Amino acid sequence: MAALYGVNVTKIIAGGSGDNIVAGGQIKCTTKVFQDSYEAAAAQIADTIEIARLPADQTIVDIKIYFDALGAATLDIGDSDTVNRYMDAVDVSAAGSNSLDEIGGQSYVTGTNDGDTSIIATVIGAAITGTIKTVVTYTN
Repeated sequence: MAALYGVNVTKIIAGGSGDNIVAGGQIKCTTKVFQDSYEAAAAQIADTIEIARLPADQTIVDIKIYFDALGAATLDIGDSDTVNRYMDAVDVSAAGSNSLDEIGGQSYVTGTNDGDTSIIATVIGAAITGTIKTVVTYTN
């Protein structure tokens, strides 16, 4: 049986200096939360709802979205650089919730690309009506 190590554990084993420094936001960091809500009243296809605005250089830990039965639509959760960076085609036809489920969004550092410090829900497929609540957890 082999002993295998993650990237940051490998850096710590190597002494944690030079090229082996663990990036900020990934170890010994402060967790922060940005919460918001939006009451959609017939938000149309391709409408966008800004659900968080973070500073640059923040590491995304998780995004949770809670919603009423909003209609026969889906939501993409991303930013103006990548529309589905965090969640792709979340079915919002029945009340529920969803968490960050796109690998590219996990541990994403804001400010890496233009327009990525605002987290945005994009309406896909049909208009939506109802409540959306979000919780963005991040570190710095």
